[in-house]
Amino acid sequence: MRRRWAALVLLFLLLAGPAAAAQRLALHYDVYYLLLPVLSVDVASDTAPATYHTRVALRTAGLLATLVPWHSEAVAHGRIAHGELVPDGYRASSAYRERRQEIDLEYAAGGTVRGSVDGVLTDGDREEVPDDLRQKTVDPITASAVVAQRLAATGSCAGVVPIFDGLRRYDLVYEDLGMTEMETSRRDPYHGPARLCRASVRSIAGFLRTGDRAGERASEIRTWLAAPFAGAAPVAVRIDLAGTRGTLHAHLASAAVP
Repeated sequence: MRRRWAALVLLFLLLAGPAAAAQRLALHYDVYYLLLPVLSVDVASDTAPATYHTRVALRTAGLLATLVPWHSEAVAHGRIAHGELVPDGYRASSAYRERRQEIDLEYAAGGTVRGSVDGVLTDGDREEVPDDLRQKTVDPITASAVVAQRLAATGSCAGVVPIFDGLRRYDLVYEDLGMTEMETSRRDPYHGPARLCRASVRSIAGFLRTGDRAGERASEIRTWLAAPFAGAAPVAVRIDLAGTRGTLHAHLASAAVP
């Protein structure tokens, strides 16, 4: 089971970041594989007119929490200048059994990205990401805010977001599929009109070349965006993450102003 979702869970950070409008939100997602709950995700987002700060915490849930005790927390913060999101810092820490990993990224003028990685979570040989490929990228959490900002400004989520998460360099290529009707689900309270955005992952560098997870990655991400309650900006209320070993289904179980 771990092999089926391990390559996908960190991509959730791409989808659960700050919204485009100035607001504070506390979001809780439940993530399922088939009928089984596998992940619990909490998002604390504070978006102001000129700044943003978001924390995302993920951990295994249900029976999987006993079999695979894994958790991760990531924090991103930055500025909003002339309608553009400019990340200042990104930090992520993850733990699986006795293994620990810390990622620390800092962003300088001109799009320069510097960072460090301490610890290893997975076995196998990983490609290096050259410095020139890191430049003018954003972290995984800021990436979601870029898409939200683009949707608010243009009415479409279509476009490319270049991402470096400290280990991997990839692009998310978004396609706007327009408004759609969400059907009622037992896993969340949302139904009705929503904006559907589909993203494909364009792998560039930093992926595992050997080991039992070599070649595993998400192939497609579908996100349904809608306001979680009256007066709120749209956020991801449902997410499907399709990968080489299966699909994860994320549902927004609760949303509130902290």
